[in-house]
Parts: sequence; structure tokens; C-alpha cells
Amino acid sequence: TSATATSLTSVNLIFSESLDETSAETTTNYSIQPELNISAANLSGNRVTLTTAEQTPGQLYTVSVNNVEDLAGNVIAGNNTANFTGYQGVVYDLIADIQADPQSYEGQTVTIHGIVTIGVNVIQTGNTNAYVQDNSGRGINIYNYTTINDLVRGNEVVITGTVTEYESSSGNSTTEITNPQVTVLSTGNPQPTPLDLDLADTDMLELEGTLLRVRGVIYEVYSAGGGDNLNIRDTAGNTITVRVWDTTGIDTFEFTVGFNLEALGVGSEYSNKLQLVPGYQDQLGEVQDLDDNVTMDPEQPAAGEAVTVTYNSLDETSSALIFWKTGGDHLFETDWMDSLSAYSFQYVIPAQPEGTTVYFYLLINELEASFTIPEEAPADLMSYTVAVTSHQAILNLPPHPFDPYAGEKFPIEYACLPGDKAILRIYNAEGKLVFTARNEIVSSGSGVQTFLWDGRDDANKLLPLGLYICHLEVVATATGKTRSKTAPIVIGAPLK
Repeated sequence: TSATATSLTSVNLIFSESLDETSAETTTNYSIQPELNISAANLSGNRVTLTTAEQTPGQLYTVSVNNVEDLAGNVIAGNNTANFTGYQGVVYDLIADIQADPQSYEGQTVTIHGIVTIGVNVIQTGNTNAYVQDNSGRGINIYNYTTINDLVRGNEVVITGTVTEYESSSGNSTTEITNPQVTVLSTGNPQPTPLDLDLADTDMLELEGTLLRVRGVIYEVYSAGGGDNLNIRDTAGNTITVRVWDTTGIDTFEFTVGFNLEALGVGSEYSNKLQLVPGYQDQLGEVQDLDDNVTMDPEQPAAGEAVTVTYNSLDETSSALIFWKTGGDHLFETDWMDSLSAYSFQYVIPAQPEGTTVYFYLLINELEASFTIPEEAPADLMSYTVAVTSHQAILNLPPHPFDPYAGEKFPIEYACLPGDKAILRIYNAEGKLVFTARNEIVSSGSGVQTFLWDGRDDANKLLPLGLYICHLEVVATATGKTRSKTAPIVIGAPLK
């Protein structure tokens, strides 16, 4: 009944009935013109997914089907055909653009791609009231009158729906995507990095829906309207309400007046100001001030600029070690920081090229204790990124194998000039394309992206052990010029 390209090497064929497996998965029963080699056919009910040679984007193809049988043994009419267009990828609407001018998007259909930050049945139950954030650094509410169970925290999703500006009876406004159609691309992804909100900036209503982090001392706690309000104040006297809905199940017992609170959650408009709405217990805790003792100069380095990392403490310190690496490195460089005094230490990280992310942490040895900054290092690291300012393809991969059969994911860090199109592909050792990871316009401020590959191909099957080639192609959208970079990836497993 239809044929649709779902990637550069995948075509979905939909039949009117469920099919016989043997005939449906016989590749010689299919042909594509202009000629396109078919290497596999996989059946699922009344859908057959063909794995093809790489298509020409925008090319009109015709697929012919012969000898395929339904479950009753009826054979399809000879040379049954359907047309499809070579896969052209998707350019997604950016949430930052929608939130910057929601009135212009009102009533329009949009398609976004991002990570679920607060899932379904958390803030409300019985319907869908969730949040998704994309790589523009902004988030948005997803609303539906029925429950959409695919909206789970950490799911990578593509959502198509209608932009709606909802006005509550009390005058509070929420920008929503309503009537959403949800496609889950992957699960278990880390949350986007929250934006640290200065409590003096609670009038920045364009941050509504975005994952934020706030810090302050609780000066008032009270229950109201199906939840608790934790009101906090910073050292300058600025305030914000952390609104904890009962439906989240968050225990607020320990968060009393005087508690030094760090809270993560999405921004929500209330009385023309932002309040913070957390969704999970792990988003509330005590402020850890150690990170504030570490400074970087410059904070946003350009290519060729070294970065000076300084640690200042109120306690006498005997020594400080720094551990640092770039995104493509597996092991940390370890160096002693220079002592400026018993309370201050400094280290200069050498200049790095464009598109490089530097990760680091400190080991502090005080007279009576030792600890790391950040506290959970090396699982948790501080970092900075050298922005990409020229047209190029940058690919940084850790030099070690990974085992997807044990649930491991492989971080592929790639970078290009913001506004360029990045196409990230995986080939096997024979040069056959097995997976297209990304095909989209890069819009992040630095141009640096990370894709966590789970070792699966375009048919969502785990690939066998062996050598694979990661290929990044970058296309300048203004000129059409291309740049490319390749690097090896090894899928391995422990010897037994």
C-alpha cells in the first residue's frame, strides 16, 4: 500500500495484510529502480523493512514486489509497485525559536527533536503534561488530554504537534505543543545540562519550559493547592518559589527554613515571574559549594587560547592535583597545580583547537581530609568547549572498544560550524553503510554535539563484533561546500 524511506539505507513497505515470513524476507522478491541494491528484508506483521544501498536524497524511486504471500498463501499480483523519495533527512523546529516568539508560531504545526526532562504522570496524572528540551538549550510543554506513555524521562523523541499558547484562569501563560505525535528514537539518555538561573532574572519568561538550576536558602515553606511551596532567597535578596506538586511523590520533609537548597526543574510562569517545578526526588538537595571555588579564565576560550584553572579555598590546603582530558582521549593527564599560597592553586591547560571539549576535575589534599571537585568525580566532571568558528568537520572518539551487548554506549563527539548540516554515518569494515546516526542542521552555540551510539544498525539490530568506520560529512548550507572526517570504532566483548 505504500513505500517510505526512513533513512538513507532503509525503506519501509506497508502491505494490506500480514505476510508469510519466508516470502516476505526473500530479497529477490523486491527490486528498486533506478537500480538500488537490496541487501536485507525484515518482516514485522504487515511491514517489511528493506536495507538498501545509499539512496540519492530527493530521487524518485519505484519499488516492485513479486512472489510475496499473505498468511493464507495468496500471492501478490505480479510487479506490484509503489513509489518513494530518497531520504532527505529532517530539519527540526528549534524550541528556542518557538519560545522566543510563541505568538508567531500559534496554531502552526511543528516538529521538534529532544530529550524528555519531565515525563508523563509526574506533574499531572490522567493526561499528558510533560516537558522536552532540544539542543537549542530550551524546553517546552507537551500537552494532551490522554496519557502518552512514550514520554518517559530520558527518552529521545521526535514530536509533531500544534503550538498553543495556553492562558489559565489566573492569567498564567504556558507555551505548549498539543495533539502531539510521538516517536521514540532511544531511551535512557542523560538529562540536558540545566541552565543556572540567577534569581535576579526570574522575569525571563522565555525560559518557561527549560530545565533550570537554582540555589538559595529556604526562608518560607507552606502547602497550597495540591503541593508545597519552598521559597528560597539568594545572598542579594532575590527570591524564587520552588513548586513541588504532590503528584511527583517528592518528599519535602527535610527541606525546612534555613536549608541551603539546590533545585533542578523546569521554569513555569506564575504571576508574571518564573517559578521552578521539579519532577523527581533527585532534583532537590543541599547546595555543594565546592565547584564555586574553581574558576576558569577565559570561561569561553577561542582556538589557540590557554585556560587558567584556579582553586581558592577558605581552608589551608597542602596540595592540589588536576586531571584533564579532551573529548577524544581515554586517559586523563595528571599534574600538580602550582601553589600560589596555602589557600590558592593554579594550573594552565594548554590551548586546544576548535571543536574540542576539555573535561577536568581536581583532587584537593587539605591538612585533615582529601576530596574531589566535583564531589562525584570522575563520574561527574567540569568542562569547557572551544567553539567552532570555521567550516570544518571535527570528530573526536575515545580510543577504546565498547560492548553494546553489555548495554554500553559509545560517545561520538562531532563538531562543525553552527548552521552547517552534519551527516554522521557508520560503515562496516567492508564499506557498507549500516547506520545513519545524524542528518540535521547543527544549531548549538559551540557547534559541538555528542551522540551515544548503542551499537545498533538502521534496523535496530545489534551489530556483530568487529571494526567499523565512523564518517562525518559537513555541508555548508550557504555554499554547499563539504568537509569530512573518519575514525575507527571497535565493537568488542571480554574474552571468556
